[in-house]
Amino acid sequence: LLKKNKNINMSEDTPIVPVDPPQGMEKLLRNMGLGVAIGGIYGSIRSAWDVPRTGSDGITLAVDVLPSFKKMWNYVGGGAALLAGVALTYTLSEGLVASVRGEYDYYSTMSGSFMSGAFIGARSLRALRAFSYGVAFAIVGLTAHIAEENLPKHAEYLKHTRMYRVI
Repeated sequence: LLKKNKNINMSEDTPIVPVDPPQGMEKLLRNMGLGVAIGGIYGSIRSAWDVPRTGSDGITLAVDVLPSFKKMWNYVGGGAALLAGVALTYTLSEGLVASVRGEYDYYSTMSGSFMSGAFIGARSLRALRAFSYGVAFAIVGLTAHIAEENLPKHAEYLKHTRMYRVI
């Protein structure tokens, strides 16, 4: 159940309008910042799990061994750069298609998703893998776009969420 926030003075006549989503450079910087943060977290977890194995069985872990700063920086920086590049590719290609078509629709979402998947797949230097990643990301992007369109957009439903602000 939703509880009324006592800090906000809202009456029944208070107009509720949606907050405009970020666009342009603000959207680009937000997406890249999120990519850097998630990539850095992913890289730090990956570097922590990369502990050298010892023993003949290949399973026993070395005791008191931490990854070097250089190795940790490679993982953290590499993950941050990868996901920042993915966010940059997605945002730019989505914006380009939306500006060419004159509207934001599923074509722009699919193109942004395809290009970001192809960006990740291009690291392997294999065209088929880059294309496959692009198609997979495009399907996920299309599914997310369709799901977003089908969410209830009634003001009463979203009245107490942070997506809306009081004027």
